[in-house]
Amino acid sequence: MDDYRLKRKQQKATRRAHAGYRQRERMQQCKRRESQRTKKRKLCIEKDTQAINAHVPLRILELNNEFDLSRERYANWPQPINKTVANEALAEFRESIKCDSLRELCCAVYIFDYSDFVFELPIIGCKV
Repeated sequence: MDDYRLKRKQQKATRRAHAGYRQRERMQQCKRRESQRTKKRKLCIEKDTQAINAHVPLRILELNNEFDLSRERYANWPQPINKTVANEALAEFRESIKCDSLRELCCAVYIFDYSDFVFELPIIGCKV
């Protein structure tokens, strides 16, 4: 592998030493950039014509396309969880909790006294 790298370095050095090397490289870069620009212009023109034909602003058309793509990508998401798996996970979680105070549920009783318009909310602890 080292011989290959050394050989490539030597080839590059000889090409750089050549007088027209830099000019040729610049021309190739210019051609590549120009081809990229023309491709980008064609894409922009196509998008503009699609928006004009749809009688919609371009940004709205792009948002619609992105939404359609994401809807296709996530069509089968979220997957429903199997009932047995969910129940087993919940049972495992409840067993892993050692603190009894976390297992208690609170029951609330609403009392409304019509005579004095007083609203009270006493909380009564209920064990499950």
